[in-house]
Amino acid sequence: MIHSLFGDGIHDDAPAIQEMLDSGAATIALPPPSDHYTIGRTLRIHSGQTLQLPLMAHIRLLPGSSCRMLENDLEQDEHDIAVIGGIWDMDNTRQGPNPYPYTCKDEKLKYKGPFYGNGDKATHYSIHDHTGCCMMFSHITRFRLSDVTFRNPTTFGMQACFLKYFTIENIQFDYTTWNPRPLNMDGVHLDGGCCFGHIRNLQGRCFDDLLALNADDFLCAPITDISVDGIYAHDTLRAVRLLSAESEVSRISVRNVFGTYYGSAIVLSRFYDHIPGRGNFGTISFSNIHASSACPEDVHKKSEWTTGEVVRFEGKCDVRSITFDQISRYENCGSMPTFHIKPDVVIQKLSITDAVQQTEDGCDPDFLCNNGTIKLLALSRLDVSNQRPWSGSGTIEKIVKDEESDFLCSR
Repeated sequence: MIHSLFGDGIHDDAPAIQEMLDSGAATIALPPPSDHYTIGRTLRIHSGQTLQLPLMAHIRLLPGSSCRMLENDLEQDEHDIAVIGGIWDMDNTRQGPNPYPYTCKDEKLKYKGPFYGNGDKATHYSIHDHTGCCMMFSHITRFRLSDVTFRNPTTFGMQACFLKYFTIENIQFDYTTWNPRPLNMDGVHLDGGCCFGHIRNLQGRCFDDLLALNADDFLCAPITDISVDGIYAHDTLRAVRLLSAESEVSRISVRNVFGTYYGSAIVLSRFYDHIPGRGNFGTISFSNIHASSACPEDVHKKSEWTTGEVVRFEGKCDVRSITFDQISRYENCGSMPTFHIKPDVVIQKLSITDAVQQTEDGCDPDFLCNNGTIKLLALSRLDVSNQRPWSGSGTIEKIVKDEESDFLCSR
């Protein structure tokens, strides 16, 4: 080994760690550092490798590095990559600012790579652009990320596209600072082409989507066949965001979501309305969702956010079939409806079963506000605190409801 591994929190450990990765060894297991590891450039992991750190080993990006901490070869098809353990700290206040155009005024720092919102339909990430994410992965068959803590990235904790047969589990988010504003700070952000994956046990606080499944964002391709089990968050913008501008998002199962959210806990959206076409959502299921509103005055001015819904559909979207089972909302500060369907949304089948909405005095949200089109609405076993179960200016073509449910009015 030519380069020394220091782990003293002062010297750059990137040359030594990269030398280990380039050796071709199947497992690179870093020892506990005497203080913490520091790196001044992006580490690159290869096919057939596992990079493992002790669970509480701290690895920090050196000030002014303004780069990702870890990636694979973003222009190649790779396989069998695993990253396990460690507290990965981007130290965002000492890096270049969030580079996305609507938050960065410095033209030299603005992100100019592939970005579907700018009309591109790229299939690979741009390797050299500063995007502010801690880790980036692309085109990997059999991928695992586990027992990792992400601390203060500039944008996303991890971003990935075209993952096939993957597991992301036991991830902690420790976001306490931002640069320059707490925007775009997702936890796990999956772009197009991800399929056959399991995501489990995501915990902590993010300032944007804790989990984003965005088929048409940086890249354009379907996202399908993914199970999500366990999201636990407080005072986070959103728990789950599903995005499609035209590519299919389907066969998604999400269960066991808990926490308080100042946007909406769950959002299905098109977002890029300036591009022709409609969002394409297939069969999706949510179960065991327990979410309430949050007012994070330590992060945002309260006036900037309308305390959110539990579920929101927005943009020009088509939804084939979506089910919600065991939904509970206890509300003491939010006025937005539990379910909110905005104009231009068309849902073929919406099923809501075993839902409870409890509110305190002075808080009077509707349960379901529909300003779009629902072809078939199935309601069963609702307790909505004597609020009428649906409202809004939209169209509901057919309603199937359990007559023994605890809602009181019909129309």
